[in-house]
Amino acid sequence: MIEIPGGEIELILRGSEVPEARRDFLLERINGVIATNWRSTKSTWWSRQHSPFHDDFGLALLHTAGEIVGYFIYRQLTLDGTPVFYGAGTAVASSHQGKRYYQMMQAHALRAALRAMDPSHDEVYVAWRTRNPSIWMSNSRSCKALTPSLWNGREDPGCRRRACVWRASSIRNAQSSPRR
Repeated sequence: MIEIPGGEIELILRGSEVPEARRDFLLERINGVIATNWRSTKSTWWSRQHSPFHDDFGLALLHTAGEIVGYFIYRQLTLDGTPVFYGAGTAVASSHQGKRYYQMMQAHALRAALRAMDPSHDEVYVAWRTRNPSIWMSNSRSCKALTPSLWNGREDPGCRRRACVWRASSIRNAQSSPRR
C-alpha cells in the first residue's frame, strides 16, 4: 500500500496474481464505482469473461477508510516492439472526485510499470480511451506526440498510422482466438 493524502493506493502489477477468492469482490467494487458514477443500480462493465485478471493487466485501487472507492486498470502491450502502457479503465466514486486521486493512481501505476519494463527501450507509448477532457489533458501532459490532439487540433500522422495498424491487427487476432 502506498500512502497518499486521504487514503492508500494498492498496486497489483499482474492481474493474474489476484487470488481467485478475491476476484469477485474486486469486480463487485469496481463495477460498484462505475454504477454510482452513472447513477445506475448495477454495472457489469468488468466481468469474469471480460476481466483484468490476466498477465498483461495491472490495477491501482484507491482505498479510503477501508473501502475501495476508485480504480485504474491498465494493460501492458507492445506496438512494433515498443512497450505500450494502455489505460483500459478508471473511475473514482463521485464522493471522492476532485482530489487528484485519478492522477495519483495513474502516476503510481505508470511508475511501477516502467520500473518493471525492459530498460533497453528508448520510449514507451502511453494510450488511453476516455470521454473526460480532464483525464485527456492529465494524460497528454506527459506525451511528446498525440493523436488526435485536443490541444491544437493537429494529428501526428505517424503516430495515428501506427495506432491504426496495431488496432486492426489486434482486432484480427482477437477474432481468430477465443475471448478470454
